[in-house]
Amino acid sequence: MTVKKQLTQDRLNLCIILGLIFVLVILFSMNQKVRGLAREIDSLSQVHAAIMALDTRHAHLDKRVAALQTLPEETKAMVIKNQVQAMVHSTAYMEQQGNGQHLEEFRIIQGLLEKINTEMHN
Repeated sequence: MTVKKQLTQDRLNLCIILGLIFVLVILFSMNQKVRGLAREIDSLSQVHAAIMALDTRHAHLDKRVAALQTLPEETKAMVIKNQVQAMVHSTAYMEQQGNGQHLEEFRIIQGLLEKINTEMHN
């Protein structure tokens, strides 16, 4: 082989080696980027799980707030029911202490109060 052919062959071998090194560097770089993307995907799935947990807690808290908002109405109804029940007991006591006076009126009042009390418990 002549020197010129040898030089051309050496240049070609050098270009092939440099090309292979270049391809290896590109492949290594792509591998690093893929690993970085995999880590990002993992962290995104963790963020998604945290968001879902927060969403569940938010829904639970919304339900509790809604229950607390109805509490004044329930408390008011409970107070009224207790007052009606106390009135029933009071009319029964007055009926016993009345020595037969106004017996029919007390029974009517007591019957109406018991009706109200029954309707409020339903």
